Amino acid sequence: MDKERICRLRDIQRAIKQLDDDFETKFGIGLNEAMLLCTLNERGASSAGELSSELGLSRSNMSKVLSNVERCRYVERKISDTDKRVMIFSLTKAGKSCIEGIDCGSLQIPDQIVGFLGW
Repeated sequence: MDKERICRLRDIQRAIKQLDDDFETKFGIGLNEAMLLCTLNERGASSAGELSSELGLSRSNMSKVLSNVERCRYVERKISDTDKRVMIFSLTKAGKSCIEGIDCGSLQIPDQIVGFLGW
């Protein structure tokens, strides 16, 4: 990989970090938390392992994201009916309201991301 490509990747990473910061300032949750709420809204109740795989997050990071949304009362957990070792997470009314209230059109998307996504 040449220097120019590495620098472009760095710029994209910085742009995503800036977008995450702006997202959190505007909506009170980060991009990972929003993606989790969106996933639960679409899939319904899911285990941490399923969510981790779906979102491409490590189990450790998934645990932090789940803790954040639980603290906000956007997600609730219960023990699986089929395997008592597994916790199942589902969206609360507050979580559904939160994800429905997010207007990504109101965000300033950094040029590096717009170009990458072709928007």
